[in-house]
Amino acid sequence: MSQEKFVSISETNESLLSLQEQVTIFRGYVTGNFSKSPFSSNRRSECKTQNICYRFKHEHIRNNTTGWNYSGNHDALRFKVSEPVNITGLVLFGCTEGSSAYNVHIEIVELGQITKTTVVSTSTEKTFEVLFSKPVKVQPNTNYTLKVCLSNGSKTYFGEKGISEVMRGNISFVFSSSLLSGNGTEVSRGQIFGIKYNRN
Repeated sequence: MSQEKFVSISETNESLLSLQEQVTIFRGYVTGNFSKSPFSSNRRSECKTQNICYRFKHEHIRNNTTGWNYSGNHDALRFKVSEPVNITGLVLFGCTEGSSAYNVHIEIVELGQITKTTVVSTSTEKTFEVLFSKPVKVQPNTNYTLKVCLSNGSKTYFGEKGISEVMRGNISFVFSSSLLSGNGTEVSRGQIFGIKYNRN
């Protein structure tokens, strides 16, 4: 997380950290020394390596002065993988100006997996991550549908020239358009920048 994003989040959510905790953490950012932080900086021993499959190249992130609109309809996309993986979250496009708090609703339709959260996005980051409460196992050569709905926030960046098949090592991710997409997202353009995953 960048210093700018930390400041934006702490300003938007004033009750999240005490003033002293904010100062201590910000000093850690400036000096690179987090030893006085009240929070643990030890890596969780059970964490697996996190990977991300991006469906757009970074140079194809756009805002085109209008950004991506949200009308309460879902952005949806189908995907399948060639090997079993655990889906741990999504990378979504964030706001084009300043900062904005979004109510985020994500569903993997076929598995009944639903995640609801509020996320603060800053325009300097262009994207933000939403992690699931626990990894979701998906099987190879099976189509799954991602449904995403953002509300109460401003317009976001979006991607163009989407890639229909992405190789990550020996794992193939194949994307296809979904009839459940009511907000314009399809393989070639739209929301849902990437899928976070780890190997089984």
